Amino acid sequence: MADPKGNLVTPVGFRSDGSIHALELDDSDRLKTYSPIFTNSRGVGKVSITSNTALAAGTNTLSMAVVPASHVYVIKNIAVLYVGTVAGVKLRISFVIGGVTGTIKDFTPVVSTNTEYIPVDFALQPGDNVIMVVSGATLNDDAHLTVLYEDIS
Repeated sequence: MADPKGNLVTPVGFRSDGSIHALELDDSDRLKTYSPIFTNSRGVGKVSITSNTALAAGTNTLSMAVVPASHVYVIKNIAVLYVGTVAGVKLRISFVIGGVTGTIKDFTPVVSTNTEYIPVDFALQPGDNVIMVVSGATLNDDAHLTVLYEDIS
């Protein structure tokens, strides 16, 4: 088989108990794995994990930390997971760039314990981030947002 060209992206996700599929983070938030999620001349990608295992009933928002000053993140993959009662639940994955929110993908209906993967390729500047809005949540259900990115600063 020929060598892959460019960045090689493998989905990141959660098991139904909320644990990550065979991935670990080191102290620098770099992935510890025998096959890096993606590599390039600057090294291995990073991951942002945001979880809420006690959602309020109704609407909840999960967001990755905003991109810090003097950094640029290239978002490569997004994984979302909802665990619990899914009747009437909607998930909206969006980016927030320069204070403007744009939809990446909507999930309706939602399947409990089914990780959804969204391959993407866009840049975030300082102050930007990725969010997941959960509408119609049941009290104490779980939601997880995983964002795989490369810091190209």
